[in-house]
Amino acid sequence: MMSDERWVKVSLCIRSKTLDADHIHQAIGVKPSRLGNRGELVSKRSPQAGVRDHALCIFESPLASSDTLQEHLDWLSNFLKTHGASLRSLAKACDFDVRIGFSSGSGQGGFVLDSAPLGDLAALGIALYVDLYPSEGDGAPD
Repeated sequence: MMSDERWVKVSLCIRSKTLDADHIHQAIGVKPSRLGNRGELVSKRSPQAGVRDHALCIFESPLASSDTLQEHLDWLSNFLKTHGASLRSLAKACDFDVRIGFSSGSGQGGFVLDSAPLGDLAALGIALYVDLYPSEGDGAPD
C-alpha cells in the first residue's frame, strides 16, 4: 500500500579531523542540531559502530518536513549567505556536504535544483547528497 505522505529533510553537515565541534559551531555562531567529536561513540545505542574519527556538526533545516523542498532550499540558501564568511574561514580544516532526503508520497516524483542554490553550494565547495525514499511503508527519517 502506498503512503501519500510527502516529506523533505535538508541538513548541512560539517566534518573536521583537526577542529572540535565546539570550535566549528562557535566560528559559525549557530548551535548545531547535532554534534559529535573525535573519539566519541558514533552511536551510544550501538557501541559496536565504533568511534568517530572526526568532529561533526549538523545544521538541520528548522522547517517542518511537510514544507516544500523549495522552502527548505530557501532556508539553506539564506543560511549559506548569512554564514558564508564563517564557512569559508573553516574550509581548509573542514569538509562540507548538504543532504536532502525526499519522499514524494506516491512513489514517483522529483525536483529541480535551480542554478542559484547549486551555485551557493559550489562557491563553498559543498558536496550534495540526495536520498530518495520509496513511499511504501516509509516515513521521514529521525
